[in-house]
Amino acid sequence: MKKPTKPKAFNIYFDTFQHVEMLTMEQRGELFTALYEYAVNERITEFNNGMVKMAFSFFKAQIKRDFEKYYEKCEINRANASSRKRSLTVGSVRSQEEKEEEKKEEKEIEKEIEEEIEEEIEEEIEKEIEEEMEEEMEEEIEEYLSSLSDLDYQFDSLDFMDEEGWEEKLNC
Repeated sequence: MKKPTKPKAFNIYFDTFQHVEMLTMEQRGELFTALYEYAVNERITEFNNGMVKMAFSFFKAQIKRDFEKYYEKCEINRANASSRKRSLTVGSVRSQEEKEEEKKEEKEIEKEIEEEIEEEIEEEIEKEIEEEMEEEMEEEIEEYLSSLSDLDYQFDSLDFMDEEGWEEKLNC
């Protein structure tokens, strides 16, 4: 992987402040200068003070991670740009046959969608008709039953009984 140009900046995160505030102003200046030297020239400064050296190690590790993320992002962007460039080149060279084939496929898909919609509409209409017919039949049955006298209704109901049931009802 070819390294792109270096980042133009490096980050200093708030969570490292706890390490920096333990240093004197002179040590902070030494640390800040060493961070620039590392980020710009990749040189590691020799420290006389262990606290500055330890603080530098925290920053150095973060700068290294940030730069690696930057390089990975650059590589991804480069690959995406290259892919777009190839697709534009390939897309402009497509033959008339390929374009016609693509249009044909699109029309087939549209036709399939229209057919599915028509089927759904037909099913919905059939369902509504069935429901209306059931309601009408129930209303007609209720109307018929209510029009019968109580005696007629008893005898109509008795049609479904066996012979013994008939005798009991008639003897009432």
